[in-house]
Amino acid sequence: KELAQKEVGGDLPLHTALRVEAPDDLVIALFECYPEAANIPGCDNLTAKCLAEEKKRSNSVMDLLHPSMVSKRLQTGERDSFLHRKWFGSKVRSSIENILRKSFMEKK
Repeated sequence: KELAQKEVGGDLPLHTALRVEAPDDLVIALFECYPEAANIPGCDNLTAKCLAEEKKRSNSVMDLLHPSMVSKRLQTGERDSFLHRKWFGSKVRSSIENILRKSFMEKK
């Protein structure tokens, strides 16, 4: 649910992670949780794929955000189960909080 809610600036967490150049693992995890975010434009009407291209992200991120991969994920309804692992809970949650905090401070 939280990954589907836009932040104050109008971006989803996936967009914010791409904007602040978060580590690939975090971008991939956010996509795995909520692949629909890849098709939703952010605050400046850019999709996650556009942001990834603009920031010259790795091939792993670019491949994941390719429209055919996004379509596949949406059709199959796949979600990555590693979200429920203990590792993910603490490490990524703190990373997300730091990214959001940084993004919020930059927008002030």
